[in-house]
Amino acid sequence: MGRFGRARHSYHRRPGPGETQAGDFDGDGHLDLATAYQMRYGPFSRTGGAARTGPLVDLDVRVHAMEAGDVDGDGTTDLVVSSGPWDSDDGGTIPPPHLQLLKGTENGLVAGPFIAYPDTVSADSIGFGDIDDDGRQDVVFGRSTAAGGGLVGVVRGTAHGLAPRATLIGQNTPGVPGTGESGDRFGTDVSVGDVTGDGYADVVTGVPGEDLAGRTDVGTFAVLKGSASGLAGAGAQVLSQNTAGVPGTAENGDRFGSRTAVVGGHVAVSAPEENNGSGAVWVFPGTSSGVTATRSVSFGPRTLAAPVPGARLGSAFHR
Repeated sequence: MGRFGRARHSYHRRPGPGETQAGDFDGDGHLDLATAYQMRYGPFSRTGGAARTGPLVDLDVRVHAMEAGDVDGDGTTDLVVSSGPWDSDDGGTIPPPHLQLLKGTENGLVAGPFIAYPDTVSADSIGFGDIDDDGRQDVVFGRSTAAGGGLVGVVRGTAHGLAPRATLIGQNTPGVPGTGESGDRFGTDVSVGDVTGDGYADVVTGVPGEDLAGRTDVGTFAVLKGSASGLAGAGAQVLSQNTAGVPGTAENGDRFGSRTAVVGGHVAVSAPEENNGSGAVWVFPGTSSGVTATRSVSFGPRTLAAPVPGARLGSAFHR
């Protein structure tokens, strides 16, 4: 079976000092914690004190997203970070946005190679999963503000770390339904998991800025299929509230697809702005051919006996 992962930190959400990723980053058998700017290595005392601490990255850069996983399969947790400059007022050389692998070693996280972007847009969500089922986790990232309406990228994991190049997929990639347009935000909140049950991890991404049928920012989501050759546009699916069998009606500003998650082969998608900010969540079953609207369900805050006005249900998924 494929190895699955998760993605966090996207669409109106940025990591801060309290954002945390957990893993055994030094291979000593104790859980360690990484925040956007600090490492805290275990074991931890009963009062929460760490065995040792240190900075995560150069504090002159801003961390936009990060995710923990084992890229090279050595059993020690690695960390992938998307970062870029805070500003350009220090008069020095400002690094462009990039992905960086922080390699887990017996001494803790060590700065590894950069994966440079072809433009100035940082990744705003990151996930791990075994897209090609080779036993190593690949890195998936979303860049929802990239030119052409946004992109999803995959960097394959190897025995030596990350591959030097990323595969980029957008709405203009052959096989992906639709056309990439500015503001679509394809690449929002990428999630990774085996939707089809074939052992290859698939990628789900929100497209919350998509316009449909004369309406603005109604939103969609896309499913990109994993295979032995990696991720490609072939066989991709795009669903919206206008898809037959999907509960609800696409309306201006719903932003359907703002959050996504793959859980047990099923796909969850949210629209926090549904019904004037009440919010709603949909769950779509996974099948051997992908997600299906058949037997899909939705619920809002009223179903949970929660306050309805302004609830924005689905603003965040815990994965």
